[in-house]
Amino acid sequence: MSAWRCLDCEFGGAELSLCRGEDGGHTFEVLADVLLEGIASGQSSDELHRAHDCLSEMVRTAPESALAFLVVACARCPTVEALSVVAAGPLEDLLEAHGAVVIGRLETIAKVDPKFRLMLSGTWGKERIDPAVWARLVEAVSAGPVMDADARTPAAGLRDKLVTGDELAVLFRRVVRPDVH
Repeated sequence: MSAWRCLDCEFGGAELSLCRGEDGGHTFEVLADVLLEGIASGQSSDELHRAHDCLSEMVRTAPESALAFLVVACARCPTVEALSVVAAGPLEDLLEAHGAVVIGRLETIAKVDPKFRLMLSGTWGKERIDPAVWARLVEAVSAGPVMDADARTPAAGLRDKLVTGDELAVLFRRVVRPDVH
């Protein structure tokens, strides 16, 4: 993982960090939980704003760290709605900014983690993401399950792969932490 440090880490001191453990290493559980709690509650807070700032900077400057965050966030997502917000935000932004760098690892993770594959299927951005990366994303989600078959997603036309309620129950009980390296 990179030596990336957000502004809170750099200038705010360790007590403000949402992405570092006591040992100073990256730990994305707190950052993911702050983001997911904000999604669930619909409430804004200083901590949620800091989480968004941290995550935006990470996606822009440290694709390896952003990928590691996405694995943690996906595993911790409690609902398909939360998963779709992560897909529509940091995942789309990462694919737009660094798709060629991360698509190989995204494909690898999608092969072993159906919940992650489901998250990938919820991305939009075909117009913003490199066409070669988009084509690989389409292939990565083709096994299903997918969130929807909307033409704006890499799962366009895959109505036969739409996730069922039973599949969702299994996916959200199961915790997979694939290695991102």
